Amino acid sequence: MGSNPTLSPLLAQLVDYPVKVKTLFKCVGLLLALVLLSGCAGASVATLSPSSIADQSASLSASLAPEIQELKSMQVLPAAVTISAAAAAEPLASVVVPQGITTAPAGSNVKLWITDPSQLGTGLEGSGLFYSTDGASWNFAPPNPDGSLYAHWKPGTYTIDVIEPNGNTTLYQRRSFTIRVKKTGSTVDGVKANKAGVSVVAPRLIVEVSEIIASKVVELTELASAPASNFTATSPCQLLDQITPERGLDTALSAGFPKVPIRLPSFGRIRALILPVSFIDLKSKKVPSKLFKSTANGTRDFYFAQSYGKLAFDFTVTPNWVKMPFSVKKYSSNQADGWGWKSDELINDLFALTSDQITYGDYDVVYVLLPETVARTQMGNGPAHVTLFPTASGVIASVATGGWDMYYNNDGPGGNGISGGDWKWMAHETGHLFGLYDEDLQHSSASLGYWGIMAMSWTNAAIELGAWDRYLQGWLTNDQIACRQLSELSPSGESITLNPLVGQSAGLKSVMIPISASKILVIESRKRKSLDAPLRSGVLVYTVDMTLGQLGGGYVVKPRRGASDKQSFLDAALRAGDSITVGGVTVTVVSIGKNSDVVEISH
Repeated sequence: MGSNPTLSPLLAQLVDYPVKVKTLFKCVGLLLALVLLSGCAGASVATLSPSSIADQSASLSASLAPEIQELKSMQVLPAAVTISAAAAAEPLASVVVPQGITTAPAGSNVKLWITDPSQLGTGLEGSGLFYSTDGASWNFAPPNPDGSLYAHWKPGTYTIDVIEPNGNTTLYQRRSFTIRVKKTGSTVDGVKANKAGVSVVAPRLIVEVSEIIASKVVELTELASAPASNFTATSPCQLLDQITPERGLDTALSAGFPKVPIRLPSFGRIRALILPVSFIDLKSKKVPSKLFKSTANGTRDFYFAQSYGKLAFDFTVTPNWVKMPFSVKKYSSNQADGWGWKSDELINDLFALTSDQITYGDYDVVYVLLPETVARTQMGNGPAHVTLFPTASGVIASVATGGWDMYYNNDGPGGNGISGGDWKWMAHETGHLFGLYDEDLQHSSASLGYWGIMAMSWTNAAIELGAWDRYLQGWLTNDQIACRQLSELSPSGESITLNPLVGQSAGLKSVMIPISASKILVIESRKRKSLDAPLRSGVLVYTVDMTLGQLGGGYVVKPRRGASDKQSFLDAALRAGDSITVGGVTVTVVSIGKNSDVVEISH
């Protein structure tokens, strides 16, 4: 997943100056004349029954929740979306470096001049740039007062972020470039150096748009800024988020209550737009609606199942590949694994160049998807962006960009045997857009094992969301949770019958026990049905720690004695007769049945 941390202070500026009606979308440098559309009507919608994914349970297919009466097939927008080369022209390419700027010291192989985007051709004082080769370690380089910047760097490919002058986020926004450094000089992608080898760069300029867009940003900012303490728990098991008690637009995810309020809604119909994007040197011959049909249907069916029929995605796709008149190198990674590519730059450029043809306010989420020919070294990972993207035709708070990884897993010829890799990628990133964490430790240790799509999506094993995630989203209610406090438990124990987590069966779905003010013990019945494929059915026991954030390993499986799978923990579920103790609570499995399991809990 990914996000752009530079947006938050900019959005704060917009909140402070709503009357000035400033937009925050990243323009490509030109003030585009944007004509707002009244809507994006698509073809007529065909309805269908919930399609099978794996062995979807009969109970799910047979009974739709009252809120969702039908699932819809993907619509196709009636008109192609096009971008002209003129509209996307890079204004910096025509800027002439003035004579008389500071002379470069001998041996300089990096020669840049930072211009003011509001007055092209004028040096920008008080700016500077951060530079990195791996996207992790960043160094700052200050310019001379006239905007010139010279250095001697080790040869390689760098990402540079040109920053706002003197912290002025009211008028400016930082912008990323790729610079390729050799022993004797350097080039900046998309910008031609002058005869002296100096390339022109600049931050972005914030451009004015309508008051409607500004008001929407203010509304979302106020909603996002409600502290976690405002939440009123209706059960002792609704543990509060401990990572971000004070919240704002930079609060993206949460393991505890309440759910981050500006994430995707948990109920009703979600309007989702797929934007297929190609480049002059990265194309596809496939029709987008056919290529991404399984991606959309798989994601739709997955969340319909996880929500017990309370939620449905309605997908729309453009009829064509939206051709960016740039080389893919403008956004590509400079790392061997393809991580750290400029996905936020692509999103903002794309939104700015298409807001005259797409009414983004008509959608809750946008998926920017790449051709199946994308190489890992170009765009290796497909992150989620859990931040605001104001555009000229609406504000989008949920975006995901595809990468090489959405195609890597497949069970076709030459594949690695993982079925549905495309929709599993999208379902995982969509989990972040619902506000869920990656449920492992730094992508290096599977703390929850392969027991949920947020813990591991590159698998054919158990990918159903666990009971805690469903409870946090509101898909499981208090009357489906056997919530017990430690003070209520006794040494003699209490027997509780659990129905399977999957399917819309009535009755209890989970036992939850707060073993501290910040950690909860979760017990649930997992079966080899629907989207779950553990080694065998059993009772899964795990804890969730509200003090551990993204990639902190806060979800930890508690395996049965004798479990041998220390990597994916697929044999971790307790069997009949098994007993383990966690936080002073002893969980004993009395029986495992086809339609229910009986557990005994004691303290």
